[in-house]
Amino acid sequence: MASLWRRGIAASPTQALMGAIPFEGPFRAATGGVPSLAPCLQQQRAFGAGDLKTVAARMKSVKSIQKITKAMKMVAASKLRMDQKRLENGMPFAVPVQRIVNRIPVPEEKTDLTILALTSDKGLCGGVNSAVSRLVRDTVKETEGGGQRTCIIGVGDKVRSALQRVFGDRFSRMLTEATRFPWNFATAAVIADRIIKDDPSRLIVVYNHFRSAVAYDTISLKVLTNQQAAKSAKQELALFEAEPELPELWKDLHDFYSACTVYGCMLDNIASEQSARMSAMDNASTNAGEMISALTLKYNRARQAKITTELVEIISGANALE
Repeated sequence: MASLWRRGIAASPTQALMGAIPFEGPFRAATGGVPSLAPCLQQQRAFGAGDLKTVAARMKSVKSIQKITKAMKMVAASKLRMDQKRLENGMPFAVPVQRIVNRIPVPEEKTDLTILALTSDKGLCGGVNSAVSRLVRDTVKETEGGGQRTCIIGVGDKVRSALQRVFGDRFSRMLTEATRFPWNFATAAVIADRIIKDDPSRLIVVYNHFRSAVAYDTISLKVLTNQQAAKSAKQELALFEAEPELPELWKDLHDFYSACTVYGCMLDNIASEQSARMSAMDNASTNAGEMISALTLKYNRARQAKITTELVEIISGANALE
């Protein structure tokens, strides 16, 4: 029989089986009444056991990710409450001296620029860090386009990872894990002291200003430097009585002003980071829920199609044996 089949005289086993099974409807080809298994095979390939296992594994992984994002949202919400309280308590300490020193006009000069960029060490917080990096990048291009040099002092690892490839040579200092412990004035004073020792011509702070739990603004704040203050008569501060006299007091006042500026800006940035992380994790949990619903529907349809295909095969085999 095998030799006759190879010579083309007898029908192959597959052809004999197809002739014995009474196919109906879509299982019969349009030409010659020869049955076709293509639709059935396609359905088996689309909804096979391997596909069910793949969908089930994906559902399991998405559910695990959803548990993580929900936990991170709860942690971020708890940290946000503490950071908001710290911000409310810290601003009355940091803002008054800034308002006093900001009375001195900052001259608009085309000199070298130092940028203090405040970011976080961790990700998964939306566009907080990318917004700061984008503003720093635009500021560097604008400043260097006018012929001035730029210097970047980064706080947080994210600004370095975002700008290292393009502006790696502009970084003069990098401070990481500054927010590993609760932010305090002593850490801000250390950062401000290092900046003052560099004696920059111009200084701006790029950070995220906290507005609410769902909104923040990425801004750049001009900071009065010693070089700029030396060119001003400081007549605007004559309204205040000082002991000792202002020339003797100025160095300590400027150091305190610089530390308060860094302290207040970082409080704003930390609160913005936690609010953005809470929103990002909430969106991720919602998206994971939608994905689980879609995968569950796909899994049920595939399982139903697999059962239907098996029933068709059983009925067809039973009819062939009759």
